Amino acid sequence: MTYAPGHEMVTEPVRWQMEVLEVVPRPDAGVVGYAMRGHPLDVAACSPLATPQEYVFLQVNENRFYRAGIAVLPALKNPAASLEGLLVDAQAVLDFPLVPEKRFCDPAMAREDALYCWYVCGETTFPWPPGGSMQQAVPSYQLCYQTNADSTVLTFTPGMGYTALHYQHHGSPCTVDLTLVEYFSP
Repeated sequence: MTYAPGHEMVTEPVRWQMEVLEVVPRPDAGVVGYAMRGHPLDVAACSPLATPQEYVFLQVNENRFYRAGIAVLPALKNPAASLEGLLVDAQAVLDFPLVPEKRFCDPAMAREDALYCWYVCGETTFPWPPGGSMQQAVPSYQLCYQTNADSTVLTFTPGMGYTALHYQHHGSPCTVDLTLVEYFSP
Protein backbone atom coordinates (compact mmCIF):
# COMPACT_ATOMS: atom_id res chain seq x y z
CA MET A 1 0.00 0.00 0.00
CA THR A 2 1.31 3.45 -0.90
CA TYR A 3 -0.10 6.60 0.65
CA ALA A 4 0.98 10.06 1.82
CA PRO A 5 0.07 10.77 5.46
CA GLY A 6 1.94 14.09 5.36
CA HIS A 7 4.36 15.39 2.80
CA GLU A 8 6.20 12.11 2.30
CA MET A 9 5.22 8.99 0.37
CA VAL A 10 4.99 5.82 2.46
CA THR A 11 4.94 2.27 1.06
CA GLU A 12 4.10 -0.53 3.49
CA PRO A 13 3.41 -4.24 3.07
CA VAL A 14 -0.12 -5.29 4.04
CA ARG A 15 -1.23 -8.68 5.31
CA TRP A 16 -4.94 -9.17 4.73
CA GLN A 17 -7.18 -12.14 5.45
CA MET A 18 -10.49 -12.86 3.74
CA GLU A 19 -12.54 -15.57 5.40
CA VAL A 20 -15.93 -17.25 5.25
CA LEU A 21 -17.54 -16.99 8.70
CA GLU A 22 -20.77 -18.85 8.00
CA VAL A 23 -22.75 -20.34 5.13
CA VAL A 24 -26.54 -19.84 5.28
CA PRO A 25 -28.58 -21.69 2.64
CA ARG A 26 -32.10 -20.47 1.84
CA PRO A 27 -33.35 -23.07 -0.65
CA ASP A 28 -36.88 -21.64 -0.43
CA ALA A 29 -35.58 -18.43 -2.02
CA GLY A 30 -32.89 -19.92 -4.26
CA VAL A 31 -30.23 -18.04 -2.29
CA VAL A 32 -27.12 -19.01 -0.37
CA GLY A 33 -25.60 -16.42 1.95
CA TYR A 34 -21.91 -16.35 2.85
CA ALA A 35 -21.09 -14.26 5.91
CA MET A 36 -17.59 -12.95 5.22
CA ARG A 37 -14.83 -10.90 6.83
CA GLY A 38 -12.07 -9.02 5.06
CA HIS A 39 -12.97 -8.02 1.50
CA PRO A 40 -9.91 -6.77 -0.42
CA LEU A 41 -11.67 -3.44 -1.03
CA ASP A 42 -11.59 -2.76 2.75
CA VAL A 43 -7.94 -1.76 2.20
CA ALA A 44 -8.79 0.70 -0.59
CA ALA A 45 -9.13 3.56 1.90
CA CYS A 46 -5.30 3.56 1.96
CA SER A 47 -5.16 3.74 5.71
CA PRO A 48 -2.66 1.69 7.70
CA LEU A 49 -5.48 1.43 10.27
CA ALA A 50 -7.89 -0.37 7.90
CA THR A 51 -9.63 -3.28 9.58
CA PRO A 52 -11.45 -6.24 7.97
CA GLN A 53 -15.17 -5.53 7.71
CA GLU A 54 -17.97 -8.09 7.82
CA TYR A 55 -20.41 -8.40 4.93
CA VAL A 56 -22.51 -11.00 3.12
CA PHE A 57 -22.19 -12.44 -0.37
CA LEU A 58 -25.59 -13.54 -1.65
CA GLN A 59 -25.45 -16.24 -4.31
CA VAL A 60 -28.53 -16.52 -6.50
CA ASN A 61 -28.78 -19.78 -8.40
CA GLU A 62 -25.34 -20.79 -9.66
CA ASN A 63 -24.35 -17.66 -11.49
CA ARG A 64 -24.96 -14.34 -9.76
CA PHE A 65 -23.41 -12.88 -6.59
CA TYR A 66 -24.32 -9.73 -4.70
CA ARG A 67 -22.51 -8.01 -1.85
CA ALA A 68 -24.67 -6.75 1.03
CA GLY A 69 -24.08 -5.42 4.52
CA ILE A 70 -23.82 -7.81 7.45
CA ALA A 71 -27.20 -6.48 8.67
CA VAL A 72 -28.97 -8.81 6.18
CA LEU A 73 -27.73 -11.91 8.03
CA PRO A 74 -30.64 -12.18 10.55
CA ALA A 75 -33.22 -12.11 7.72
CA LEU A 76 -31.20 -14.68 5.82
CA LYS A 77 -31.15 -17.00 8.85
CA ASN A 78 -34.90 -16.66 9.47
CA PRO A 79 -36.80 -19.01 7.10
CA ALA A 80 -40.00 -17.00 7.69
CA ALA A 81 -38.36 -13.70 6.67
CA SER A 82 -38.86 -12.31 3.20
CA LEU A 83 -35.69 -11.66 1.24
CA GLU A 84 -37.42 -9.12 -0.97
CA GLY A 85 -35.24 -6.07 -1.43
CA LEU A 86 -31.99 -7.83 -0.48
CA LEU A 87 -30.91 -8.42 -4.06
CA VAL A 88 -30.12 -5.00 -5.47
CA ASP A 89 -28.66 -4.97 -8.99
CA ALA A 90 -26.36 -2.11 -8.01
CA GLN A 91 -24.70 -4.52 -5.54
CA ALA A 92 -23.99 -7.25 -8.10
CA VAL A 93 -20.32 -8.24 -7.93
CA LEU A 94 -20.14 -11.42 -10.05
CA ASP A 95 -22.24 -12.75 -12.89
CA PHE A 96 -21.16 -16.05 -14.47
CA PRO A 97 -20.06 -16.97 -17.01
CA LEU A 98 -17.31 -14.38 -16.97
CA VAL A 99 -16.49 -13.32 -20.52
CA PRO A 100 -14.57 -10.26 -21.75
CA GLU A 101 -16.54 -7.01 -21.72
CA LYS A 102 -19.47 -8.49 -19.76
CA ARG A 103 -21.00 -5.84 -17.47
CA PHE A 104 -22.97 -6.32 -14.27
CA CYS A 105 -24.43 -3.36 -12.49
CA ASP A 106 -27.55 -1.36 -11.85
CA PRO A 107 -29.70 -1.56 -15.03
CA ALA A 108 -30.64 2.07 -14.42
CA MET A 109 -27.00 2.98 -15.07
CA ALA A 110 -27.59 4.08 -18.65
CA ARG A 111 -24.04 4.98 -19.70
CA GLU A 112 -22.23 4.38 -22.97
CA ASP A 113 -18.86 4.02 -21.23
CA ALA A 114 -17.76 1.48 -18.63
CA LEU A 115 -17.73 3.88 -15.68
CA TYR A 116 -19.57 3.02 -12.46
CA CYS A 117 -20.17 -0.60 -13.45
CA TRP A 118 -18.29 -3.85 -12.85
CA TYR A 119 -17.11 -5.42 -16.10
CA VAL A 120 -14.76 -8.21 -17.16
CA CYS A 121 -11.76 -6.27 -18.43
CA GLY A 122 -9.34 -9.12 -19.06
CA GLU A 123 -8.36 -12.74 -18.75
CA THR A 124 -5.16 -13.77 -17.04
CA THR A 125 -3.70 -16.65 -15.06
CA PHE A 126 -2.91 -17.08 -11.39
CA PRO A 127 -0.15 -19.32 -10.01
CA TRP A 128 -1.53 -22.31 -8.10
CA PRO A 129 -0.81 -23.07 -5.34
CA PRO A 130 0.05 -19.54 -4.19
CA GLY A 131 3.60 -19.47 -2.88
CA GLY A 132 4.15 -23.12 -3.86
CA SER A 133 7.25 -24.47 -5.58
CA MET A 134 5.46 -26.51 -8.28
CA GLN A 135 3.08 -23.87 -9.55
CA GLN A 136 0.73 -24.15 -12.49
CA ALA A 137 -1.16 -21.30 -14.09
CA VAL A 138 -4.94 -21.40 -13.61
CA PRO A 139 -7.36 -19.21 -15.62
CA SER A 140 -8.49 -16.03 -13.89
CA TYR A 141 -10.56 -12.98 -14.77
CA GLN A 142 -9.89 -9.32 -14.15
CA LEU A 143 -12.95 -7.39 -13.00
CA CYS A 144 -12.77 -3.61 -13.34
CA TYR A 145 -14.73 -0.82 -11.72
CA GLN A 146 -13.84 2.73 -12.71
CA THR A 147 -15.10 6.08 -11.50
CA ASN A 148 -13.84 9.61 -12.03
CA ALA A 149 -12.04 9.34 -8.69
CA ASP A 150 -10.52 5.85 -8.79
CA SER A 151 -9.85 2.60 -10.65
CA THR A 152 -10.21 -0.90 -9.22
CA VAL A 153 -9.10 -4.21 -10.73
CA LEU A 154 -10.04 -7.37 -8.80
CA THR A 155 -8.75 -10.70 -10.08
CA PHE A 156 -11.20 -13.56 -9.63
CA THR A 157 -10.00 -17.15 -9.89
CA PRO A 158 -12.77 -19.79 -10.11
CA GLY A 159 -12.56 -22.25 -7.23
CA MET A 160 -10.52 -19.81 -5.09
CA GLY A 161 -12.24 -16.42 -5.18
CA TYR A 162 -10.53 -13.03 -5.29
CA THR A 163 -6.81 -13.54 -5.76
CA ALA A 164 -5.52 -10.02 -6.43
CA LEU A 165 -6.47 -6.36 -6.16
CA HIS A 166 -5.06 -3.23 -7.76
CA TYR A 167 -6.62 0.02 -6.54
CA GLN A 168 -5.56 3.51 -7.62
CA HIS A 169 -7.07 6.77 -6.43
CA HIS A 170 -6.70 9.42 -9.13
CA GLY A 171 -6.65 12.46 -6.85
CA SER A 172 -4.10 11.27 -4.29
CA PRO A 173 -1.03 9.03 -4.10
CA CYS A 174 -3.15 6.16 -2.74
CA THR A 175 -2.32 2.85 -4.40
CA VAL A 176 -3.03 -0.66 -3.14
CA ASP A 177 -1.70 -3.90 -4.64
CA LEU A 178 -2.72 -7.16 -2.94
CA THR A 179 -1.95 -10.70 -4.12
CA LEU A 180 -3.08 -13.97 -2.56
CA VAL A 181 -0.16 -15.74 -0.90
CA GLU A 182 -1.98 -18.41 1.15
CA TYR A 183 -5.19 -20.33 0.60
CA PHE A 184 -6.93 -22.68 3.02
CA SER A 185 -10.03 -24.74 2.36
CA PRO A 186 -11.54 -27.05 4.98
